[in-house]
Amino acid sequence: MVPWLITESGLPLPEDALAQDILKEDNWVAWESESCFWDGTFYRLSDLMEEADGKNIFVGACIQVLSSPYEQWESQAYFYQEHYEDDIRLRVTALAGVAEDGILVETSSFTDEKPYLACLSGDGSLEVLMEIPVDLTDSLWYLEGEQIQALSNGGRTLTVFDRTGQQESTRNLTGRVMGFLENPQGGGQVWYGFEEGELVLWEKPGGQAQTRVTDQINQFEDFGICYDASGELYLADGGGIWAYDGQTAREVCSFLENDYALEELYGLGFQEDGGLFVLAKEDGEPCLLAAETADIADAAGKQEITIVINNADSSLEKLAARYSRQSGEYRVRIVPAMEEADPEDYRTRVQMEMAAGSGPDLLGDWTVNVSECVKQGYLEPLDGVAEDRNPFLESAFAAGEADGTLYGIPYYCYPYFMAVSDSLKDTDSWTLEEMYEAVRNSTAEVLEAGADGVNIIMACGLHDEENKAFIDWEKGESHLTEEPFLRLMEFAKKYADQGRYPRSEVGERLADGRIASVQIVLSDPGMLNRASGCFGGEEACIGYPRESGSGIYMETARLYLNSSAGNREGAMDFLRYLISEEGQRQYMEDSSKSGWQHLPVRRGLLQESLDRYQREVKDPPGQSWGDDGIFFQWEKLDEGQVETFWRILDNAVPAVFRSDDIWTMVDEELQPYFNGERSAREAAAILHNRVQLYLDEQK
Repeated sequence: MVPWLITESGLPLPEDALAQDILKEDNWVAWESESCFWDGTFYRLSDLMEEADGKNIFVGACIQVLSSPYEQWESQAYFYQEHYEDDIRLRVTALAGVAEDGILVETSSFTDEKPYLACLSGDGSLEVLMEIPVDLTDSLWYLEGEQIQALSNGGRTLTVFDRTGQQESTRNLTGRVMGFLENPQGGGQVWYGFEEGELVLWEKPGGQAQTRVTDQINQFEDFGICYDASGELYLADGGGIWAYDGQTAREVCSFLENDYALEELYGLGFQEDGGLFVLAKEDGEPCLLAAETADIADAAGKQEITIVINNADSSLEKLAARYSRQSGEYRVRIVPAMEEADPEDYRTRVQMEMAAGSGPDLLGDWTVNVSECVKQGYLEPLDGVAEDRNPFLESAFAAGEADGTLYGIPYYCYPYFMAVSDSLKDTDSWTLEEMYEAVRNSTAEVLEAGADGVNIIMACGLHDEENKAFIDWEKGESHLTEEPFLRLMEFAKKYADQGRYPRSEVGERLADGRIASVQIVLSDPGMLNRASGCFGGEEACIGYPRESGSGIYMETARLYLNSSAGNREGAMDFLRYLISEEGQRQYMEDSSKSGWQHLPVRRGLLQESLDRYQREVKDPPGQSWGDDGIFFQWEKLDEGQVETFWRILDNAVPAVFRSDDIWTMVDEELQPYFNGERSAREAAAILHNRVQLYLDEQK
């Protein structure tokens, strides 16, 4: 494939093009209501508002147009339009479609609030065409000659009118039409959309299909489509740009390989000089990306940093792309291991490569056996990446340590813990014996919704690795046949969630005490309201039982450095950027936009996250009601909850457990006991033998 390179230039800001004759007074503002990209041109509609006496009064609309070469917005204000012939006054309310000479807009009558279709011509004049039937509002319209066509029902129904507004025909289409293009070869409009998941181009809605593209474009994500001057079809999505020759699509440019992770894709097209371009949003700003072929030498200008990670993380990909654009020396390539046919086999191969002195530069969690790699010297200590720990959350960094040495750099975190009613136990922590007593003296029938016997054994017992009554990890000794473990087994069997309550009743059973606890994942400060909602505001964020300290567990995502990394300096530089204030802030913003909430590892940004949550709480508060019947409100945290937030973060214990290596053994050997097929002592003895053999192998 001939390499393509992308160069970026900023688009002019539409706000800067609002002349004084549009924003007539200092107290006038323009609020964008919608934007569209149609056949190479970007359209933007804004409401013009006057701020007076604490109120916002609508005074008109502004339509802005950005055409090739995309250097200047053309702006035109439309205040109430007098249409004397019908004695109505109109306001522009929506972008509606395309005409041969201009665009179509939807307008609303000031006098009777009826919707009208109007044509905005290139000279700025506005011509009212017809009243829009109520069932065709929000349609996509096209004006061609003496016909007015409306696509409604999500682009699945075509209705045709004459220029007087008289309906001529209506019919359902076999596909879903989404837009139109002008074919530079044959002329006229080509309509595109989807039919049974395939991207299809038609001569006209319901006409002969010209082209079908299979397995390339997702109709539910941003995409661009255009012809070049020769009539070849080009497609783009968030991953890259393809050329389609009528049979196959070949990739001509990858955005990620050019260090771009697009937030939004507005459109794709060719400029007058024949150059391919993409209009997109990157780093929160609209930009113009020009793609052009490049010599091999031009494409290989930076040293590559390779990261192998278990799951593709869009926020990490965007941060890596941003770093790569800013760096004059390095670019980051992320390889998702879960895309391999056999991830476990791939994991083994990566570790073998590291043993042979090669392999990727950086590795994510679960891509190798970290404890084994530390023992063999395959991972390099990273204390030098964060010599000053003061700006960071110590409990997050402790999760990446082994024997007091930092090997894994955390880039996001979230603590999780058990919450109960303070009538059950009103304290910040408890031991296993205290949990036994409190639960047995209560009305509880289930310890935690969704937690079976094995989950209780692990979370309440074996994860407390300082409790040597079960396993002495330092000496390599199992005590799983002894009385303390048998008592834990008995408790786990009695209070396991065996499905006695429908999931929809979990919230109700937490409130009446028949379910004792709920797990809270603090991925956002507001999740403390979930704990409050479960127990009517009388909650105790107590954590899981431990013999000493808090049973609040800190989960993190980490990157490790291969001691044989081919680009060690570049990898270290990227890790420093990853936990820098800029990197952490951008990662959190990208995570928030993608819907995956995580907490940063820098204390200053944690405070910002808390402040932003408190500031952005709505009035009235937003509500959450899941299928488990748990209801809570996203309301401002009170003083006690803020104190709890910081207590949780400061007292959390790393969620890195050696006992997880024996989870499968625990599950396989104790399920027969929980199912009534083995006695407790028989099941414990079999498990003990397997665990002791494992411990002996680790010595």
